[in-house]
Parts: sequence; structure tokens; C-alpha cells
Amino acid sequence: MRRPDILVVAILLEERKPENFRERLAALRAARAGRGLIVCLPDAIEPAELPDFDAVIHVAGNALVDA
Repeated sequence: MRRPDILVVAILLEERKPENFRERLAALRAARAGRGLIVCLPDAIEPAELPDFDAVIHVAGNALVDA
């Protein structure tokens, strides 16, 4: 089984279960410790409400935008 250096995960509102979202994200982060993880969050989630990320970027369409 391949273990990529960087994993990109998109979280869709329809699939997100609010009652355990933070626990699932914490488990994913623990599983990826020491390797790259990019999490695409829906607009309804405020990154400041989650444990610290190394970096937070905002994207609109295909372009980076100021936060």
C-alpha cells in the first residue's frame, strides 16, 4: 500500500457529521503525523475554532485570497 507524502482531504458539508467532526479530524491528523496533510474545509467551519494548523490559506476559485 502506498503512503503518500502529502494527503489532500476535502470535507463536504453533506458528509460532515457535526457531532464527531473534531474527533475525526484529530484522528486523521494523528495518523498523518510527520507527513503532509492538507484539509479543505467548508466555509461553515472557522479554522480558528480548531486546533492549530501549521498554515491556513484561503482560496476562491483557483486563486489564493487574503484572509
